[in-house]
Amino acid sequence: MDTLAQYRQIIVETLNKYAELLNRSSSVKQQATVVSDQSSDHYLLTLLGWRGTHRIKGNIVHIRLADEKVWIEEDSFENGIATDLMKAGIPKEAIVLAFYHPDMRSLTEFAVA
Repeated sequence: MDTLAQYRQIIVETLNKYAELLNRSSSVKQQATVVSDQSSDHYLLTLLGWRGTHRIKGNIVHIRLADEKVWIEEDSFENGIATDLMKAGIPKEAIVLAFYHPDMRSLTEFAVA
């Protein structure tokens, strides 16, 4: 399996695990869903539902593949999804925390771009 195919598989499996956990542990009426578009290499974990009379909707995680790297565009998890991606086999040198300004990325242990 080539590197990008492996990254795709790891990303989708990791997002599915998070979705299962959110759907199982939720005390409010909400649904976590993984959206995977392999043609454009964008991967989302979305949340839809209601908390009382308040509408819940939006992306929890947005990951894309570009330039042979995993770009984490959005990550709303407290501990971050990057650690889980590394544990699953994606090297930290291939992960970009894109939600940080490019000038700040060198302060992380991950790829700058």
